[in-house]
Amino acid sequence: MTFFMSGSDCAADDIELLLTVETIFNNCILRAARGDGWQLPADQLPAIEQVVLLHERVLAVVPQYRYRLACQRLEWFVHSRRVSPLPGSRLTPTGE
Repeated sequence: MTFFMSGSDCAADDIELLLTVETIFNNCILRAARGDGWQLPADQLPAIEQVVLLHERVLAVVPQYRYRLACQRLEWFVHSRRVSPLPGSRLTPTGE
């Protein structure tokens, strides 16, 4: 949602942070699928915290029309076959 609210104003550093956290969550899902549980390593929590703070900063200033558009874009993404909305994502579809 943060990426969609930011639109074209999303800085390269912010996209890199979002990509890092995307990988952290994906690795957690893969570990859980192997039966290793859903724990996140403590050294990865600061990156997740940074995304939460980024989301709060963006949400505080985003115009209502952009928020509504972000909701629509998120809904479109959820119903698509894409694995990530982020440019440069390193995720691959399941089974590939």
